[in-house]
Amino acid sequence: MKKVILFVFAVTMVSFLSAQTIVFQEGFETNPSFTTTADSAGFPTANFKAWAITSHLYKSGVKSDSNTLQAGKTIYLTSNSFSTAGYPYAYLEFSHICKLYFLDGGNIEVSNDNGLTWTSLSIIQYQGTATFIVTGGIYKYCESSYTDWIAGDTITKPTNLWWKNEKFDISSIAANKANVKIRFTYSSTGNLLGYGRYGWLLDDIKVTLNTVIGIEEFDMNKLWLGQNTPNPTNGLTCIEYNLPNAGEIKFDIINLFGQKVYSIAETEMAGKHKVNIDLNKLADGIYYYTLEFKGKRLNKKMLINK
Repeated sequence: MKKVILFVFAVTMVSFLSAQTIVFQEGFETNPSFTTTADSAGFPTANFKAWAITSHLYKSGVKSDSNTLQAGKTIYLTSNSFSTAGYPYAYLEFSHICKLYFLDGGNIEVSNDNGLTWTSLSIIQYQGTATFIVTGGIYKYCESSYTDWIAGDTITKPTNLWWKNEKFDISSIAANKANVKIRFTYSSTGNLLGYGRYGWLLDDIKVTLNTVIGIEEFDMNKLWLGQNTPNPTNGLTCIEYNLPNAGEIKFDIINLFGQKVYSIAETEMAGKHKVNIDLNKLADGIYYYTLEFKGKRLNKKMLINK
């Protein structure tokens, strides 16, 4: 029986691994699959400094892409089009250093119609630990996103120790689409306090597709957030989570507009916990729930269908 169980597990893992496909990847070591454009006062302009390959800083290899703040302009770094057809799950990952003033900042957008329309990524899709600045409903990275980036310091230069890895679940926007693009965007507000920052650097950008959500490994020594059950839920649901040690947690449920519709904050002991939630007052649809603990954040998606 033990051999049978191990065999089934091995087959399951092989099937899971073979279900993953990297459909887009850019490390900026050769000719990049991105183009740079810019707007000035809302109109396209050719008078700007394009993103440029640098060998001064890099996450892997010996190169990355970089740009600096440009007064009065919005700069776009846009990928070539790629297809996610046939895959229900899509994930965007990249490494970066975003040394930009908090009023300027940089955000990521995704298009599923070859660049005709764009959707800004937010906390709803985010699966990392950064702190975002929200301006006009847009979630932006800036020098305040991580303490390593030393907000307010215009003298200290970034090093390769500053690189941070990010991940977004873009399935709700870009899965099973024929013409997907991603772009990195930042604007200058013209605030004099924003000058002197190093800029934004990007490396190791990739989009991975899955045919299954994946197999989660539970480890009692790690922060873990389980999938709500049942899912879809008719309004009553249970969510399990694990804390590697004691501390304060914050648990939020967010709708597709980025609005918090449920929130609790309390101190818990180390170990596995569960929370039972009555969601009958919420409208049917897709929601995201978030667990924050000691600077780390985990997100998952659930469906209410009463």
